[in-house]
Amino acid sequence: MIWGFDRQASRIGGDRVLTLTSMLRKAVISRIGTEVPAQVSGHGADGRTHVGYLALPDVGHRHADGHLLGLALAVPRDMPAEEWKRLVRAVVSGEGALTRLTWSGRSTGLLYGHDPRRRGLSPETWRGPEGGACRWVTATPLVTDGMPRKGRAIESLVVKSLARVGYPEPVEVAVSAAPLLEGAVWRPRAGSMPQGRPRRPMVHVRVRFPRPVVGPVIAGSLRYLGLGLFVPERTA
Repeated sequence: MIWGFDRQASRIGGDRVLTLTSMLRKAVISRIGTEVPAQVSGHGADGRTHVGYLALPDVGHRHADGHLLGLALAVPRDMPAEEWKRLVRAVVSGEGALTRLTWSGRSTGLLYGHDPRRRGLSPETWRGPEGGACRWVTATPLVTDGMPRKGRAIESLVVKSLARVGYPEPVEVAVSAAPLLEGAVWRPRAGSMPQGRPRRPMVHVRVRFPRPVVGPVIAGSLRYLGLGLFVPERTA
């Protein structure tokens, strides 16, 4: 489920990723009102995958600068049909459909649906080619699901974060403090991290899986707020 930003609005930097996804989550929950599905709120989901609240940056081409093109909800495949319908009615087809997001004193118009003029607003950009892709690289930095221990490489934490959400163990892993993709978001803006979160390594990652994977690929401890979002890596 994708919303593009109104083209008339001023550009929003990629460092605002957590600010926007946090406000998106609040807006979705408020529109549903009572009996918010556990996979939407993240509370009481009993180990099931939650809805991912994503900000989609301009990445992967020569002139990419990482500004945010829009927002998206990554909806779990196992969400019960009635809960999925309630979500759609609340944010797309109902009286309170999501058409504007207010954040940090600003108000940004939202247009639901795929804009063919902007590749980053196409679901296929984040899902990958038909049948999936083996090579993926982060568009937003990944926060690991744990702290490094003595003698334990950061790569092992990345593998653990991918395994935790069901991806196969990669056969190649490259980790960098700096982006590995044109336009990738370097870091979230200072002060935008959720309060109370332990400080954990934040890195950019390139992986090759042993078999094709269909996206969206999202991993790490802040994946539900859009960090650790991968995009298929283009090959010449």
